[in-house]
Amino acid sequence: MSSHPLITRALSPGAPVSLRLATARGRVPVPRSVLLSALIHLLSDPDGVVRDAAQQSISKLTETEIFEIPRAIRISKPRCGFPQTGT
Repeated sequence: MSSHPLITRALSPGAPVSLRLATARGRVPVPRSVLLSALIHLLSDPDGVVRDAAQQSISKLTETEIFEIPRAIRISKPRCGFPQTGT
């Protein structure tokens, strides 16, 4: 999960659908790499509308942005309790 407070809140259990949906639509003021990681997470959201919005947002990504996804995932997954840094 992201260390950005807005994304942490959006991806936390019980987060309002409105916040998850805004995140899935890319309408939150966060760095692009943070948003990419959140979009991937929201592909498995329990709400179908949120999942669909995340899928639509991902489908609109440019080739350059798509190549950033693996890096965003690597950075967002903790290892031994500490965030992993890029190599």
